[in-house]
Amino acid sequence: MITTILFLISLICLGHTYIFYPLILILLSLVAKKGVARDENFLPAVSLLVAAYNEEKIIREKVENSLSIDYPKDKLEIIITSDGSTDKTNEIVAEYKDIILKELPRAGKITAVNKTLPQATGEIIVLSDANTMYEKDAIKKLIRNFKDETVGGVTGKVLLTSEKATYGQGESLYGKYERYIQKKESQIFSVIGVDGAMYAIRKNLFKRIPPEIILDDLVNGMNIVKQGYRVIYDESAVGYEDTAASSKGEFIRRVRVSGGGFQMIVKNQGVPSIKQPFLLFQFISHKLFRWLTPFFLIILFTTNLFLININLFYKICFICQSLFYLLALIGGFFKLKALGTPFYFCLIQLASLIGVYRLITGKLRVTWTKGRE
Repeated sequence: MITTILFLISLICLGHTYIFYPLILILLSLVAKKGVARDENFLPAVSLLVAAYNEEKIIREKVENSLSIDYPKDKLEIIITSDGSTDKTNEIVAEYKDIILKELPRAGKITAVNKTLPQATGEIIVLSDANTMYEKDAIKKLIRNFKDETVGGVTGKVLLTSEKATYGQGESLYGKYERYIQKKESQIFSVIGVDGAMYAIRKNLFKRIPPEIILDDLVNGMNIVKQGYRVIYDESAVGYEDTAASSKGEFIRRVRVSGGGFQMIVKNQGVPSIKQPFLLFQFISHKLFRWLTPFFLIILFTTNLFLININLFYKICFICQSLFYLLALIGGFFKLKALGTPFYFCLIQLASLIGVYRLITGKLRVTWTKGRE
């Protein structure tokens, strides 16, 4: 009896987060769709804040890209915060007189943001990664949404350039799926989380985040929504990010993401309260159950072993699970892009387990080196 209950609970939770939650969003967007009062001529003072660590290979391209952005020059402040870089990052940035360089000791991205953001002069702060290149109109597209006073944050559409990687196809599919959910959440009220490579917030809504927090972008976005403002997704604001060139690099990144997710819950940072029931429902459906997915999968497979001889339903479930994992193994071992989706899915689940382990053992670090390096 307990085995059956555990099997069904795991199956229902997995079905909810990956199938039923998106369907609920689709239905709600049809009956409770909220628009945004955008204004293309709304051009307040903006600060573009880029936190960088040892980015000598890409920082010049990022600076040139930032300087080429189509936004009034007298209203756009560009700040590069160097988080203890030991390569030529600072030297390269210093060549550009129109760029503000902030040199800080190595302490992690969120510490760099905590120290630099309050000093920015812009009414709106755009936060970006050093390896993310913006289209010329990206900032204008983000900013136009702030004409609507109910909007406290906007996240853009960052396209991943990982097609050469084994997991590229799977990551691309996952990215499209995630963006579709964000689009629907945005139409109803607010997205759960932002893309740390491209998002904008009202400066006056920023709340200092504890320096040990890993997922500063998610916590930052949730803090704004918890204040009653919307964080919306604008797919017309486009950027391009060169992701980790290997499954190992992507694996390392995912370990941090998952460990950081549980960390924010343990430390109660950015987590909605019961006083905001729908927001809490979104957070559980979109984030918490995603982070718990590897545990649900383990329970589902293990209990299925004990239930396999009961009836045809359990036999089919076991065959489907086994086949999926086999395809993932084949895709990873032979580096087959055609099997990138099952491989990538399993990759991030394994990374999630290790992320939880590192969080529990205190081995999850705030500072890190990018997987692409």
